[in-house]
Amino acid sequence: MVPVSDWHETAEALRAALAVSPENAPLRRHLGRVLLEGGVWAEAAEQWRWLWEHLPGGGAGRAEAALRLAHCQRAAGELEGDDGGVAWLRRAIEIAADIGPEGEAAAVAVEARLTLARWARDRVPGLTLAEGRQAYAEAVARQPEAADLDLAAALGAESAAGAVLKVLPGQRRGRGAERRQGGRGRLGFDDVGGMDDLKAELRRRIIDPFERPELYRAYGRRAGGGLLLFGPPGCGKTRIVRATAGECGAHFVAVELHDVLTMWIGDPERNLHERFAEARRSAPSILFLDEVDALGTSRQGARDDHVRRWVSQLLMELDGATEGNEDVLVIGATNSPWQVDPALRRPGRFDRTLFVPPPDRGARVAIVHLALRGRPCAPDLDLESVAERTEGFSGADLVAVAESATDRAMAEAAARGEVLPVARRHLEAALAEARPSTVEWFETARRYAKYADEAGTYDEVLAYLQRTEAGRGAAARRWRRWRRE
Repeated sequence: MVPVSDWHETAEALRAALAVSPENAPLRRHLGRVLLEGGVWAEAAEQWRWLWEHLPGGGAGRAEAALRLAHCQRAAGELEGDDGGVAWLRRAIEIAADIGPEGEAAAVAVEARLTLARWARDRVPGLTLAEGRQAYAEAVARQPEAADLDLAAALGAESAAGAVLKVLPGQRRGRGAERRQGGRGRLGFDDVGGMDDLKAELRRRIIDPFERPELYRAYGRRAGGGLLLFGPPGCGKTRIVRATAGECGAHFVAVELHDVLTMWIGDPERNLHERFAEARRSAPSILFLDEVDALGTSRQGARDDHVRRWVSQLLMELDGATEGNEDVLVIGATNSPWQVDPALRRPGRFDRTLFVPPPDRGARVAIVHLALRGRPCAPDLDLESVAERTEGFSGADLVAVAESATDRAMAEAAARGEVLPVARRHLEAALAEARPSTVEWFETARRYAKYADEAGTYDEVLAYLQRTEAGRGAAARRWRRWRRE
């Protein structure tokens, strides 16, 4: 896929090459794909129409040309008639019917059928749900990993086991559903090491209003609203949100980038609305926006209008402009809060911003203990010593230390032919190679806190840096000494 920032240059280079070699089909195909990425529908259609007319009648290239023309015509609003999007989609599937089960050509066949299924779900004129169900079944029969339980449920299609998928609001099934619901009830605060202050804040802001709504309504407060978590990567933002949902029994709807962003203009706005609508139907619920700096990036620096449109859509959904957000709590998480659009952080949207720092000493002990839980461990493990030497380490860094120590014990066990416990020497060896991954993040955050923080958003970051400077410096010196050795 061509990066958004580079597609203009790539397109210009391909146009120049085609001017010299206008009969070059691979060049036209490449240009057609790049133009689709950029949303230049009319010119993209010209390239794919040429390929349709000049490629062999039954080849995969012609099937792809018909499929891309279908997308171009839909983007142009031309769906009906012999030159409409539906007609081109049918041609693509007709050709794809003869394509075998292997290789890139087979992927075109599956994509064409899944496209028809999605169009049928979207109630595109000229297509029925019955056609969508048939196309979906044929696509999954060819490529089982293409199964999409949400799409199947919307079509009323059958799963691979033959059972009709019926999805009630807030009750999802299957692996994709588990990601949305976040393993409801399976993760709680006991499964998250440390973070006591943050847990108390989340209990006050989220769990208590969900569990005792009548008390909060008596004071004119309600469950719901918006909360933005920020901090270095690997410090447990996603995990604490999932644990919060498990603690209060709320439905959990996780929104990730690939759920929202597509190459088609207008899709991100619609996808965002669908995710919020799902959370509203399932209330009380928690809607989790991971990597919110990408979904809610600052519009001031955005070069493309479609980016501004989906950010505006996110603002409207947070406001509940068309539908109320009663009992829906929206939690965003980001490693780069300085890239989030300022409008998202005003009261009524993400009206509270919480810093999630690396774990403190007690939390570090708890995290390593949880990471080693269920594994054979020697009684000489000194987790307090591990915690003392890992100031500034993220939760993910600590889990990596535990995993490395376990791997060393496994290697010894394999050599001896017997099960050996994870011992102190294994942790010591793992620590000797460990390095905190948060150093670069704090250097960036320090600059923003000192020179670009008029609102005081990052005061907690500066306070944390002042409290932990000595410990982090010692950790950095140990790392540099190990590298020299």
